[in-house]
Amino acid sequence: MNIEPEKLTITLINGSKITIRSLTLKERRDCIKFFPSEEDANIDYFKVQGDLVHYIITRSVPSFKREDVDNLIDAQSIRKILTFALVDPFSELVKTITNV
Repeated sequence: MNIEPEKLTITLINGSKITIRSLTLKERRDCIKFFPSEEDANIDYFKVQGDLVHYIITRSVPSFKREDVDNLIDAQSIRKILTFALVDPFSELVKTITNV
C-alpha cells in the first residue's frame, strides 16, 4: 500500500498558486505556541491567525513571507488552509467508533 500525502492548492489574490500539505503530528503540536495563554489579556486575533497560517504554509513553501499572508490570501482560503492542515484524524475515528 502506498499512501501519498494529501495536498491542497490555494490560488492567491494575485493569481499565483501555492500547494500545501497537511501537517505532521509534531507540526500540529507546534501550532499550540501560536495560541495565547490564559494570562494574555490582549489577544490580537488577526496576528494569531496570520502567524498560524504562515507557519502552515512555510512547511511546504519555505519562501512564503508573513506579509504575503496578509496581502495575498482571502478569508475563504484561510479557512480552507486551517481546516485542511489542522484536521484531527483521531477525533474523526473516535466519532466513527462511538456512533456504531
